[in-house]
Amino acid sequence: MDWKPYAAALAATIAHPGSDQGVPIRETPRHPLVERWFTPGEHGWTAIDGPADEQTWATAAYSDTTLVTRIGPVHADHANIGKPVTGHPTSSSTLPSLVVTGTAPPSPAGDSATIW
Repeated sequence: MDWKPYAAALAATIAHPGSDQGVPIRETPRHPLVERWFTPGEHGWTAIDGPADEQTWATAAYSDTTLVTRIGPVHADHANIGKPVTGHPTSSSTLPSLVVTGTAPPSPAGDSATIW
């Protein structure tokens, strides 16, 4: 998979301008960490198999979106593709922008846009 353009786009979207945060975002492959995830649907949650559709996988893995990886006791890695699972999310990948926010340098005094 040619993941670097997706990683670069994610970095451009979430890294703070003027910081070095974009470097690890651009250089760290995220897709091997989430090969399967769930999406909500009318009849429950359906597992998505990333390697079966690399474009969908790359788009999901390098988006600023939390990917649900477990519904109740069922992990996406062990779910049957095409068979919905009912229940509540119990595990997920971390929202990339949340990680970046947690590593942001303190803003100048008086900047109310940053919570510290």
